[in-house]
Amino acid sequence: MSQQQDQPFQVNKEDWKLFCKRAPIWKKTCIDKLDQEYIQFLREPGPWEEKLLELRRRVDQDVHRVGVSIELSKPKMESQMGDLLRAGVITLEDLDGFSADLRDRLEAVYRDRRETAEPETGEKARGETA
Repeated sequence: MSQQQDQPFQVNKEDWKLFCKRAPIWKKTCIDKLDQEYIQFLREPGPWEEKLLELRRRVDQDVHRVGVSIELSKPKMESQMGDLLRAGVITLEDLDGFSADLRDRLEAVYRDRRETAEPETGEKARGETA
C-alpha cells in the first residue's frame, strides 16, 4: 500500500460544502424509494396483522441503511460516500462538482464494486443487452 493511501484524506472546504448540500438530497431520495417499497408491500394481499409486523421489521432494518443514516461528519465523509456508491444509492454522476482527488478515490471504490458485482450480475451490470 502506498504512503498516499495510508494517509487519511483531507476534506477540502468546497467538497465539504457540496457534501453538506447533497447528502440531505441523497437521503431524501433513498427514503422516498423506501416509502414506495412500503406502499407497494402494503397493497399486496395478505393479513394486515402480518403486514404491519413485517413493515415494522423492515423499517427497523432500513433505519440503519447507508442512504438513510448519512451523518454529516468531515472525518466520515469519504467513507460514507464510498458506502453510498457501493450500495448504489449514488452513482459516479453524483460526484460531479467534487474535487478531482476525491472523485478519483471514490471512482476506485466504484470500480471495485463493479468488479465484485459482475460475476453475479453478468451483462446487466455493464449495461449490455442480449
